Amino acid sequence: MAKTKHRAPPRPKRITVSTAFYPPVEPYRYSRPFQQVPYIRLKGHWLTRGGFVPGTKFDVRFVDGCIVLVPV
Repeated sequence: MAKTKHRAPPRPKRITVSTAFYPPVEPYRYSRPFQQVPYIRLKGHWLTRGGFVPGTKFDVRFVDGCIVLVPV
């Protein structure tokens, strides 16, 4: 009989919200500064283990102050 591989449950991931920049709405007016917006990047093998393989489409929902990713 093959040995069963026991894995510890995945630990929560701590991710920092970064900053990205949007160009001015009117591009011909470069005197206006770029607008800062929050930016979150997710990557890693843990996404595959969670069922998010490359090409997976998902919805982003906000529920009770949490961001929820739901594969479609």
